[in-house]
Formats: sequence, C-alpha cells, structure tokens
Amino acid sequence: MAHQNRPNHSTKPGVFLAFWQRTPTGTTVPFDSSDPADGLFVSINQKGGRGLFRFTREHLSTLGITTGPEPGKRGFRVYPLWCTDLNKQAKSTQQAQAPAFELY
Repeated sequence: MAHQNRPNHSTKPGVFLAFWQRTPTGTTVPFDSSDPADGLFVSINQKGGRGLFRFTREHLSTLGITTGPEPGKRGFRVYPLWCTDLNKQAKSTQQAQAPAFELY
C-alpha cells in the first residue's frame, strides 16, 4: 500500500489522483483490471470534510480507470459528496463514484 499526503492547489473541484504503474521498459501504463490488487483506497481531507473512497477492482473497471474492454487512465479526479456546483460531466462522475464513498 502506498500513501501520499499532498496539498490540493487546484482551483477545480475534487481531487486529482495519479494512478499508474511502470513497465519493465520504463513506460507508464494504466493498471489492468486483471492485476492482483483488490482495489484502491483514497482518503480525502479537504475543506473541512473527511471521507474515504473504497474502489473495488470491479468498480475501477466500470469507471474506465483500469484497462479492460477500454484503455484505462493514468489519472482521474474524485469528487467527494461535499463538492458542489459541478458541471454536468463532473456531476455524472461524482454520482458514479458515490457508492465507493463514505464520510468519516
């Protein structure tokens, strides 16, 4: 498990995550849905809110984060429930991520 604690300086809502692996040749690639990891935990402490995303392997694949039927992504933005005034795409993403999120 890796842990990074970084300040969020973005003016955009949500938090951007880099999520990739390096091949033996040094190229960065998205994780594959068949990789042995069971999922991804993302702890968020932002703007007075604290929460945890618990993405399962299946949920990451459904969201198109890991490589499967579609190419995966090397990074993506998460939108905790306290993120408001989102554009249509961000609101759709937040709703798709909501089952993985809980306040603490």
